[in-house]
Amino acid sequence: MSAPFLILIVVSELISLWFLRGLLKSSRSRLEKFALALVLMVPVLGPFVYAFLSEDVPTNHPLLRDNGPRGRFTHSMIGIEADLARAKQEEAIRSEKDGDPSRSD
Repeated sequence: MSAPFLILIVVSELISLWFLRGLLKSSRSRLEKFALALVLMVPVLGPFVYAFLSEDVPTNHPLLRDNGPRGRFTHSMIGIEADLARAKQEEAIRSEKDGDPSRSD
């Protein structure tokens, strides 16, 4: 086994031990602690997978949640697409009448 690979394994296991210490002090259920401890035993990838799985992301503020029906945003954009195209055409016609070629598309 090469020295750099061995150093990588030792460093990853030290990181795993650090995470394991915090895991055992946490208020998670026993089953969750056991499963995450098994993940931490995997060399090199274990700490990365553990960090991904154990991240407790808080929920968004109620005003920032999308609680509407599926496709609400897309539907509203499709609904105004014709209006936007018409406004763009009118702007181009107005800029041609004013003699400002830099404003037309």
